[in-house]
Amino acid sequence: MDRPPIERAALLIGSDGRIEAIGPSDSIPSPPDAESLDLGDAVLLPGLVNAHTHLELTGFEEAAPEGEFREWIQTIRRIKAARSGDEWLDAARQGIRDCWAAGVTTIADTGDSGAVIEALAELGGSGIVYHEVFGPHPDQCEESLTGMAARVGELARFTGPRVRLGVSPHAPYTVSGPLYARVAAWAKHRAMPIAVHVAESMEETR
Repeated sequence: MDRPPIERAALLIGSDGRIEAIGPSDSIPSPPDAESLDLGDAVLLPGLVNAHTHLELTGFEEAAPEGEFREWIQTIRRIKAARSGDEWLDAARQGIRDCWAAGVTTIADTGDSGAVIEALAELGGSGIVYHEVFGPHPDQCEESLTGMAARVGELARFTGPRVRLGVSPHAPYTVSGPLYARVAAWAKHRAMPIAVHVAESMEETR
């Protein structure tokens, strides 16, 4: 943002939800059928972007990062294993609403449940959702790639002008070299974005 703030400003939003005019309040037209909303002492600014979210994990308060990285990962896996399909979707919806409440309008989310892209499409959100793939052993490569491709195909129905789908070979400790290469080639052929977790913890070097 390279323009100075506008004090005592007003904006006019059209019936399509787009901003039609913005400026000092005395310069903005007020159509007789327009609803007026006074926000009081507030600041309006472009929506924020959170480039790394895991909104399907919303509500995992008991898994706050503490102790060793490996132990924390095991805690996450245990809690994830106990969550049902409806719970994933409810968590994703709440996570998106939490983002909006904090001024975040666009996300780049990573997960493997598929709930976040469904919730984004349902609620009218904006962002990229990276579907995770795992496979630490080279002999898992073909199975992991096939499963990822099938799941991405299923989730594609939730994409649109404001919602994109990508893939995420999770991390160096959960994805083999051959699987990284295969996923990268697969995504490149389809012009899909890729996200990877790297340098998360010193434990990765042990």
